[in-house]
Amino acid sequence: MSDRKRALWMAAVLLLVIGGWFVAVNWKNIQTRGRLFVQTGNPSVLVKGENPEEGDHEAYEEVFRKKIDAAPGTTNQTIKERIFLESENHRDKDPYGELQKDVFLFCDYLDHRPYVESYHLEGGVYENLLKMLAALSRNPPVISGETRDVYILVKNTAHFYRELKGKRIALAKDILNEEKDAIEPLFDLCYEWIMTGVRERRPEIQTSLKDLYIYASFFLETLGGKAYLARRDSRTRILIQYYSILILDEANRNGLNHYGIDILPQAKLLMDDISNQKGLEYRDRYLSRLVTIRKEYLKKRS
Repeated sequence: MSDRKRALWMAAVLLLVIGGWFVAVNWKNIQTRGRLFVQTGNPSVLVKGENPEEGDHEAYEEVFRKKIDAAPGTTNQTIKERIFLESENHRDKDPYGELQKDVFLFCDYLDHRPYVESYHLEGGVYENLLKMLAALSRNPPVISGETRDVYILVKNTAHFYRELKGKRIALAKDILNEEKDAIEPLFDLCYEWIMTGVRERRPEIQTSLKDLYIYASFFLETLGGKAYLARRDSRTRILIQYYSILILDEANRNGLNHYGIDILPQAKLLMDDISNQKGLEYRDRYLSRLVTIRKEYLKKRS
């Protein structure tokens, strides 16, 4: 055997040994990434560093933060297009698929945050988010007759604690507290993802416009819902009311406003709150949308 062939043979053996060692050491991580790729169809989960728990997490977090910080706050583009999308064309071709990838990106980011890791979530934030959505849709709060039955009022007041139990409600509160700088784009992303999933009847989005309308009515009309909002900080309260009004508008367009909630006074009150609220990054965007909604409904009634 010539020296050249011997050198090539030894190099091949060395590569096989190194490859085998790498697979053995990272087998659990490789399995996890493979499972996530099958679940999401997002190829980026296969190439996020050799060890996502210890490797380049700081760089990954920095990239995410830069995307959040770079988002302008006064245009009418959707927040995802400003923050997450590399190309608008991709979302035009598959709106739900791109939104799902963005949601998974954020959930994966959360999975590597120390306060989330302490919960030892089975399946990670993404799977638990889907389970929470399904659980809340299976057992929505009661809207009609709340003030006539003390039992219903008490149930509504503690609705989220009953349905999400201890760990999940604690995690949701921690995320709201720890990710304050990302909370506005996060709300918008989740709203668009869920609404698009509902319209396209995606099987993993186990809710409906009817269910979402019930929760919008809960926050806008019931004592239990208002008591829940009163326990939140002012920015979170305003965001929940804002997206509840958007859902109410969508329900009106689809003939699903079964409780007959008048959207005009709700929009006017929220516009006043938003105008007086400091620290809302996308204040102009919210006000513009609410002004449009009010004009549409006033025009219909004139």
